[in-house]
Amino acid sequence: KKQIPYGKATQGIDALEKKFHWSSRHSKYWKSFCALKAGLWQDNYFLDFREMIATNLDLQSLILSIHYKRLKYGWSLDELEELTGSRSGKIYSNQPSFCTLVASLFYENGDFDKTLELLTRALNLNPSASDGYLGLSSFALDHHLTLSGVSSKITEKCQTLFAKFQMFSTFFNNELSDKKIVILGNADSGKGRSDGKFIDSHDHVFRFNNFPSEKRYVKDYGQKITVWVRTPSIHEVPLRQEIRPQTIILSSPLMLHTKNGNWKWMVEYCDRDEQLVLFDASVFRELVQKLNAPPSAGILAACNISELLHDLSYIRFRGFDFNTGRQSHYFDNQKPASRHNWDIEKLIFSKITERSLNI
Repeated sequence: KKQIPYGKATQGIDALEKKFHWSSRHSKYWKSFCALKAGLWQDNYFLDFREMIATNLDLQSLILSIHYKRLKYGWSLDELEELTGSRSGKIYSNQPSFCTLVASLFYENGDFDKTLELLTRALNLNPSASDGYLGLSSFALDHHLTLSGVSSKITEKCQTLFAKFQMFSTFFNNELSDKKIVILGNADSGKGRSDGKFIDSHDHVFRFNNFPSEKRYVKDYGQKITVWVRTPSIHEVPLRQEIRPQTIILSSPLMLHTKNGNWKWMVEYCDRDEQLVLFDASVFRELVQKLNAPPSAGILAACNISELLHDLSYIRFRGFDFNTGRQSHYFDNQKPASRHNWDIEKLIFSKITERSLNI
């Protein structure tokens, strides 16, 4: 992962997949294929590697490939039906991890009857199969599958948390429409501009991930925050008690329906007043295809807003240079993350900000 550029690695995956199909999964090429994907997606919330280690290589291969295809290309219901009826689907029809994963895909596509069928099968095989799949755990509770062994303590927490989530379009239309907004990135291009008071004068201020709250940055970057856009990964962005925004947006819109060992920290938000919001999954997938890489939180926010608004005249963008400078953030010396495609992100962003009154 550290040696292969992200874009080239994903192109390599596609080339290998065309050449070596399911029947070759015992080969050394297939094993290399899986190892490459594991390195690519390990930090993107879609895999539980403790579960992967506990299963056999064939099943690991299949699950890794499903996750990769799902993220990059999306899945139609026809393709999911074909998957469950395929040779691989039949072989692993009694594997809880496979059933739960495919159930999550049907759930995401809105086929709840098929979701219920596959989830019931998974839970009968392993009562804890849906642990960590936030949406599926809530779905299981709603359909009284606790008799299959789902922990009531887990599902009750899940249901409470799940009920708090809104989609970004709903949140935006209900609360941000016609409001003056600043989308404030973490680039160091704002240093010395003394924009702090201007930023704080807006109705809403979006800030991202590990932005600082120290007073020394207030003159240039302000201190107001109403919306915090953050990764679900607690390891990358820890919880901060001093930050009390009105709304928290999770930058992985797929996390409700996929295995994510980090989701449990979010139950702490059940006792807080913030709203929990998810970006549009279709915007996320479209960006992945354009970038051939996972999108940064900044471009994800900009594109979601751009999808909803024709008139961006009351949206201000600050603190975005897409790592044309030497450091990634104004508050540290961290190098730009190599997994993002900054050149294409900059191009997409420039087209969005052309519609804004002021960058």
